[in-house]
Amino acid sequence: MISQQLIRNHLAVNQPDIAEQLLRQLVQRSQETANTLMLRGDIARVRKDLVSAYRFYKQALMEDTSFNQVLAKMYFVSAQLSNQTDFAETVEKLIATQPELLFHRNLLADYYLESADFDSAEMHLRVLSRYEDFGNRALVLNNLANILLNRADISEAVTLSETAYALNPDVAAIVDTYAWALAKDEKYEQALKLLRRAYAMDSADPSIHYHLGYTLIKLGNLAEGKAQLETVLASAENFIGRLEAESLLSTTN
Repeated sequence: MISQQLIRNHLAVNQPDIAEQLLRQLVQRSQETANTLMLRGDIARVRKDLVSAYRFYKQALMEDTSFNQVLAKMYFVSAQLSNQTDFAETVEKLIATQPELLFHRNLLADYYLESADFDSAEMHLRVLSRYEDFGNRALVLNNLANILLNRADISEAVTLSETAYALNPDVAAIVDTYAWALAKDEKYEQALKLLRRAYAMDSADPSIHYHLGYTLIKLGNLAEGKAQLETVLASAENFIGRLEAESLLSTTN
């Protein structure tokens, strides 16, 4: 008996031709559904035909607009395509008529963040922030706080990041954002304590190195602060605040 799981098993071992034959037989015996359309997208993706994969995922989403799994696949494939605007346009239309699709709005906000369209991201994050039972609320508030920090709206950023931290204090990025907001609010001692915790959780994050270096320098610990900045700037990794980190380091020499 042909099942969708059997088809997925063949895809898992890189056998898209066999998977396609089985899917064709499955559809002939039953009918085309959102799930089979998603499988068509999966087959195209294994073949590295991302344009076709995206098209099938979109068809599956139109068949079942609440299909979160296929929307996530659309999102990841769209990030690999040169023309990504269709993802935003499609999701904007869906949530305009179905505002209860919070997962969709959250992915759309992530899309706008990745595209550096912070105004659009903020609009959707503010809508999501009003849903206190939304499962991803801590990260929503964290992302919103980061947007506000980049605009120097420190007071609201502190409030939002503090709430995010209270909701989930075990994610390094959330700890870092709250600490950075406190540092920008000139509460350096409190910020340093949190930044050391964030560093212990994720010492590879360049933003944490920068924020730690900045805060140490503000507290007068030039040697350790400079060392943090030199470490992060020695890598080729880009991060928000890199230019500011370079400027700060130059003032310590």
